[in-house]
Amino acid sequence: MSAPEESHFLTRTRCPICRSEESSLKIVHRVSFAHSTLQNYFRSFYADFPEAVALLQKVDGDLEIVECTQCHSHHQRRLPKDDWLNQFYSRTIPSLDEPTGIDPYFVEQRAREWSMVLRYLDAQFGRQPRTLDYGCGPGQWLRFIGAYAADAHGCDVALDARSSVEKWGARFFPADGIAEQAPFDFIHTEQVLEHVSDPHGVISALANKLSPGGVLQIGVPFDPELKSKVEAPDWNASKNTPASMNALAPLEHLQHFSPQSFPILAERLGLEVLSTEGWALISPTEKRTAIEVARRRVAALLRRRQEEYHPYWRRAQTWFLQKPAL
Repeated sequence: MSAPEESHFLTRTRCPICRSEESSLKIVHRVSFAHSTLQNYFRSFYADFPEAVALLQKVDGDLEIVECTQCHSHHQRRLPKDDWLNQFYSRTIPSLDEPTGIDPYFVEQRAREWSMVLRYLDAQFGRQPRTLDYGCGPGQWLRFIGAYAADAHGCDVALDARSSVEKWGARFFPADGIAEQAPFDFIHTEQVLEHVSDPHGVISALANKLSPGGVLQIGVPFDPELKSKVEAPDWNASKNTPASMNALAPLEHLQHFSPQSFPILAERLGLEVLSTEGWALISPTEKRTAIEVARRRVAALLRRRQEEYHPYWRRAQTWFLQKPAL
């Protein structure tokens, strides 16, 4: 595959997250892809993927990082189109062979999280939920929830994920085939939407495939210091160090969602933001009796010394959005 020519690039003139117009966007950082700092970054960050490094060394033009003044998210303004990105990712995604094991912390956190979701869904539907993992990869999450006898489905742009996913008893379909699917009671997407060129469009498509009362869980990276770091980025900082720019890794993490962006997205797509209390999902429209209000206030006081819900990934944020019931 050759390096992308200008005809293979697209320039995003609207916020890819909230769809605000160009007048709401401001470029906060610009650097040439040919600059030595970026070239050194590529060689270091993608050291295990020499084919990807070779491609990135040939990319022309500038990396432009843009802030949206409406939702306060950041994104890369100019990027290759999906066909080039899909081929690029195929050189950087680990093998889709069968997973060899699962981290014990993953099991503990996911068990608590999935139990929280199941309790909420049971109150909505009173039946086994029909679930989808969007961007499922080799199916690690599907492998886990299969223990709960969920009606599980997975989809991905990597079609060779099918054999691994189906080993865990889940059904697989290509990511671009979601429009043909029946509605889902629960859709999960973890560390996926930062990689797509049109996250608003993807989230809209997923929301359209929710059953009334269904829940969409979105997990994306989150760097609370990104706004200050992007003013003078240190592209030589190693991943997972305080100065790391991994949250906006060039041509990989195409956007960084702010916490303010999800309520805006939810309102525009007709969804409700669910909150968490301890390890329980709470609807903003939930009706509470005086006794229930008092019980929750006492529980909140007790939780000050107890653990609150938290995502599996350390530098990440997780949101639960619900489609209103009929």
